[in-house]
This record gives sequence, structure tokens and C-alpha cells, in this order.
Amino acid sequence: MKHILCCVMIFSLLVAVCGCTVDLSQSQVTNVENGQEQKQKPESTGDEKDKGNEGETGDFVLVDIGGGETGTSEIELPVGLPPVVIPPVVVQPVVTLPVVPPTVIVNPVIVKPVIVPPEDAPVEGAPQGGGGETGETPVVVIPITVPPVVVPPAEAGGGEGGAKNLLMLNELRTELAVLTKHAEYIEFKATAAGNLNGLRLYIMYDATNPFVYNFPAVTVAEGEYITLHLQTLESGCVDELGDNLSLSGGFEACPTARDLWVAGTSEVLHKTDIVYLQDANGRIIDAVVLNEKPGATWNSKQSHFADITERLFNAAMWKSPTGAKPAPFDAVNTSAIGTAHGISVSRDEDMENSHSPDDWYITGISGTTPGKANQ
Repeated sequence: MKHILCCVMIFSLLVAVCGCTVDLSQSQVTNVENGQEQKQKPESTGDEKDKGNEGETGDFVLVDIGGGETGTSEIELPVGLPPVVIPPVVVQPVVTLPVVPPTVIVNPVIVKPVIVPPEDAPVEGAPQGGGGETGETPVVVIPITVPPVVVPPAEAGGGEGGAKNLLMLNELRTELAVLTKHAEYIEFKATAAGNLNGLRLYIMYDATNPFVYNFPAVTVAEGEYITLHLQTLESGCVDELGDNLSLSGGFEACPTARDLWVAGTSEVLHKTDIVYLQDANGRIIDAVVLNEKPGATWNSKQSHFADITERLFNAAMWKSPTGAKPAPFDAVNTSAIGTAHGISVSRDEDMENSHSPDDWYITGISGTTPGKANQ
């Protein structure tokens, strides 16, 4: 009976020990899952527990529970296995930064406004108020940008429809009288304001030695008359290069027109001749062809006129009245001049320049008007 009681006690003790071990292990596993570590207490090393001899496997210990006939009883108890500690896996969070588009800076276009004052705004020098006597606020008008008009350059050689010409031939006197101080002259009219620098005059009577005059760099006004006297027959004849148009002396110098002079007394212009103007770019801008004895052909002294008139025709600066290529007949007939000094070849200023003999006429006696409008 005593042995039976001991067995029951041993069995109860074993059940209690196993229950505690199982509960402890589950608690530790739970703590591991929650990321918390449990600290184990060291086993007691008191004198009340005998170490005994370990079994073959070292998995049991001998426990003295007392009693029995010999006074002591020993049983082997299983040793609790230490809990397995699984460290938590730490995963770094992935941070996604928002995509920010680059900033584009557009410089503003600044247009200066045009301030239009009201009609009753005070005049310059008057006391300034808030928009005149009525106190109206000036109107601000934003300007409208208009693309510039591109004008193509004139074609080489000039021609109608090209750039605006600065000068045109207007009157010519072909007769020289040294004793009476009547110099030959060519009068020009400014068709626009500008500077004469670079312009050239050609008189082509002599093919081997043509007369060439280079204009000085003077500024002229639109509608201004310029007289180039082809000889200097007395003192006091000076070029008028500034604003003073009455500076020059000399016979037939005009106090209201610009006078220019060629040195010397030699004859330059003839009743059978070709005269033309050329600009700084070498473009012919006006011309006139004179013929004292019109015929089917040019005489032997002026055989070179055929090539010149063809060049003028190609430049749209001289043509027949019908618009065809000019022949010797298609020249201004100067046979009526004779030796008279008071007669000139004049342009009809009331007509548009057609670059043909229809633009010209021979004046009557005392019809010369250097520096003035044609009669």
C-alpha cells in the first residue's frame, strides 16, 4: 500500500512538472512573436537538491523524494529544453518620394504702353494736373506689334519698280558763250530727300573720253533744284554744299536753288549726246538721248550710241514712245536750238517720267530757267 501511494505521488509530480514546462514554452513563444525577449532565471543551486548521476543520455535528473524502506527514493525527471528564441526580422519601410515636375520660368514680354492724354490735357509748360482741367485719367493704349515690311533690294541695273531714285534730269543747255558768261548747264530735281554722295553724271559724246562728274556729299530736300554749271567763267562761283543756297555768285546762279560748278571753260555738252545718272551701286536712275539730225542710223562719230541706248533700254531708262527698243529716231530732236543761248531742252514737269522722248520739249527763246521750275 505504501508503494502504491508513492507511485501516485510520483505520477502527480510528473504531471505537474510537465504542465509547467508546456505553459512556460508557450508563453516564451508568444513573447517571441510579439518581438519581446524573456529573461531566464538561473536554476537554483541549493543543497536541498541532489545532483545525482545523469543517465546515458543526460536527459533526466535524480530527485530525492524521501520515504521507502531504505529512507530514500530517487526518480529520473526530464530536464526542460531551453526555449528557441527567433529574432524578429526588421524590414525597412520603402519611402516613395513624390515626383515633382521641374519649374519652367517664362520671362514676361514687357511692352511699353502708349499713354494718350485726353483732348483737354494741358499744353507743355502749363501747370500739370490730373489729366487736364476736367481731371480725366489719360487713356493707356497697348501698342499692337506689326511685323516690318521687307522691301527687296532693287535688281542690278535698276529699272522701274526698284528703289526710289534720288535725282532726275530736268533741264539742259547745250550752247556755250564764254564772252556773255553763258555756261552750259544741267539742272536736276530731287525726287526725294537724301544725300548725293556716290551719285555720278555721265556725258557720253566722246566714247574714249566721256565726261564724268562725281556729286559731293550734300543733303538735299525733296523738290529741290540743283544746277550743275559745266564751266566756270567768272570769279565768285562756288559750290553750295550747306544750307546757304545764296552763297554762290556768278551769272545765272540762283539764290533759291543749289549751284555747283565745273572748273574750266571747255565745251562739254552737245546737241547730239547721251546723258545719264548712276547711283552709288552702279544703277542707272535716269537718262536722256539727244539727236540734232535724227536718222535711221547713228553717224560715224556716235556709232557707240547704239550700244549705250541698248544698255539704257535694258535698264528701263530709255525707250521709244511705243515702249520698243529705241532707234536713232527715238531721241529728243534738238535741231531747233541752233546757236541760241536762251533755248534749253526741258522736261515736262507735269508728266510722269516715262523715260522716253515724250517727256521732253525744246523751249522758246529766253526759255532757260536754271534753278527754277521749267516754263
